[in-house]
Amino acid sequence: MAKRKSVTKNPNQTTDGQNGGIVSLTKELFQVAITLRGSVEPSDYKRYVLPIIFLRFLSLRYG
Repeated sequence: MAKRKSVTKNPNQTTDGQNGGIVSLTKELFQVAITLRGSVEPSDYKRYVLPIIFLRFLSLRYG
């Protein structure tokens, strides 16, 4: 019989529901958000994000 090679998994690429996949997804989403933000200053970012959060709340509440 041939021996199997032991394969080590990258903890950020789990497929069995562990937090590693969520961590890598969160990091990637934050990086995309920073890229999409572009030239908007972080202090002015709330002017764009808070209305979106509020509309999402209304959508979940009354939609």
